[in-house]
Amino acid sequence: MKRVFLVCVAICCVGSLRAQDVHVTQIDQQALLVSPALCGFSSKGSIQLGTRQQWKTALAPFQTQVLNGQYRFGAQGRQDHATLALGFQATLDQSGDLSLKASSLATHVAAKVPLSRYAQLGAGLYVGFGQRSIEAGGQWGSQYNGLTYDPSMNPGVFTAQRYAYSFADLGFGASYQYVRGQVREQTLSKWQSALGFYHVNRPNDAFLSATNSVGMYVRWTFYSQAEICLRNTHSALVPMLFYQQQHLAHEWVYGLCYKSYIKGNCFSRIDQQQSLQFGLFHRWNDAFIVRFGVQFKQIQAHVSYDLTLSDLSKIPKVQGAFELQLAYQFRE
Repeated sequence: MKRVFLVCVAICCVGSLRAQDVHVTQIDQQALLVSPALCGFSSKGSIQLGTRQQWKTALAPFQTQVLNGQYRFGAQGRQDHATLALGFQATLDQSGDLSLKASSLATHVAAKVPLSRYAQLGAGLYVGFGQRSIEAGGQWGSQYNGLTYDPSMNPGVFTAQRYAYSFADLGFGASYQYVRGQVREQTLSKWQSALGFYHVNRPNDAFLSATNSVGMYVRWTFYSQAEICLRNTHSALVPMLFYQQQHLAHEWVYGLCYKSYIKGNCFSRIDQQQSLQFGLFHRWNDAFIVRFGVQFKQIQAHVSYDLTLSDLSKIPKVQGAFELQLAYQFRE
């Protein structure tokens, strides 16, 4: 039964299936997955597209796409003024032989208020719509006749060729940002941290029995990233730490990028910057991550590959994940 996917077993055992949130490696390139409060936080505005393919050699690889746009209203290039930002995010995630799909569309709003000349505090929320769907088919334990698998037997799971449910979604977050002005020595030029809380309304999350559903578990996140300019060089170090938890599932990602400026430096306007970066990251008990990025003024591209380190590395067809993130940032 090579084409039996693990989610089928879950359905047979408990009568429901819970789809996890969209998962990406380059979480700093998809700020709205980190916290609604990061909407419009890093630039005047941006359009970002991400695509991820996990376990490409498997019969049915996991595929994820994320698209978001953000725009910040308020004084351009000023950290001492309050600002308001609006954004949107659309996601599509597909996995498994039965085409388990999870899609969402959300509107984000965030506000920032100055704490000092260089620091700002932000808060944000999102209101969205989500859908989960699964196609009938596959091989089920209920089709085992006692001796062998019998495809003519009714699996007794779905009464239609396709099953789907939808739900309203709500979340909020908070953030802190520090942006330093031009200086001539090794210094911290940028630092941002954020908390995010997703699915706080606990929407229904069951395929087969809405009455027995306990609701989608809240996903909460913590994120922190800095940019440290190196003295007498056109380069910087960019460390990052990310943690998220949803019920019993949790994830730690941490690492460091080295950023070399071909044109401009840490304090230049984005349309005056050209840079290359290379990073090494680790997802605790799961994967080692290699990452490369290039920036040409307002256009950025980042690619990464996850090298599986967990027990899944023993299974040839479920190793590795490739991810591409593209972004265009507006001028201040």
